[in-house]
Amino acid sequence: MSNMQQMSSAVSDFVLALTSFGTAISLLRQNIFASAGFALMGAVASCGTYRFSRASPSPGVLQLHQAMAWVTTILGTSLVASGFHRRYDNSVMSAVHMGSALALICLSKVTDVLSMQTEEFLVSAVSSAAVVSIGVFSILHTNPFGILAAVLYGIAAAVGTTGELASILRVDWFHYLLAFANVVFLRAFTYASPHVYYKDN
Repeated sequence: MSNMQQMSSAVSDFVLALTSFGTAISLLRQNIFASAGFALMGAVASCGTYRFSRASPSPGVLQLHQAMAWVTTILGTSLVASGFHRRYDNSVMSAVHMGSALALICLSKVTDVLSMQTEEFLVSAVSSAAVVSIGVFSILHTNPFGILAAVLYGIAAAVGTTGELASILRVDWFHYLLAFANVVFLRAFTYASPHVYYKDN
């Protein structure tokens, strides 16, 4: 990665950090779970900003950024999903997302039960399930902002972080898509739909 590309990624990570922390602060009083999830995203984006702003980041910085990104992929999205379900008083789904995320982190870091391939699959499954769950629940509650945010997260995952797309680093596309999604999510958490096609017992 050239110095210009590194600075580009530092800027895109900085934008992601701003939207993540902004959303976290805005939701702090009304939804602590979602706020914590966005705060995690802001923390890893801040670390990424520092990493990419350095010409030669230390191994410690690289390891910290990778570790934070791994945890946020699992716990960050699950916290957002958990908070989203709590916003609609669905405590069961909220607990499912939190439980699966915490169980995976414990299995991966406390034990040696999972192989690397299995761990990668489960990380993808847990984070994808959180996004899909938000999308489906948004459809059931006719929340267009929740649907759009979930779609943006899905597109970001499909774009990935390796290589280039339209002469722009994929990691930059990834950051900007997530940044926009976070702003949309803020609206999703405050949207009151006049039409609901599903109600919890």
